[in-house]
Amino acid sequence: MQGLPVPETIVNAPKLRSGLEFFYKAFWDLNHDREVGMAEGGIPWSAIDRYAQRYRYDDIDDFERLVDLIRLIDIAYRKYSEGTQKSDRPISSE
Repeated sequence: MQGLPVPETIVNAPKLRSGLEFFYKAFWDLNHDREVGMAEGGIPWSAIDRYAQRYRYDDIDDFERLVDLIRLIDIAYRKYSEGTQKSDRPISSE
């Protein structure tokens, strides 16, 4: 949007290391497959498996790396989301 300052989280965002683009894209693609109830659930292993099959990521070591990285990113994402949701809650008057 024109005329608005760039959010600090974007200005100070870490740079993605070369070679991690596939994992970053995979996380955001898979982010929509999580279960949402009272709280966001993790990205299911079955969704990661289907994603790997779709992209012919079939070497077992590569697949395990994909699972590990998606889970690590997912944990960080959920911790961040939980923290931002708590700070957005109105302060109770009790």
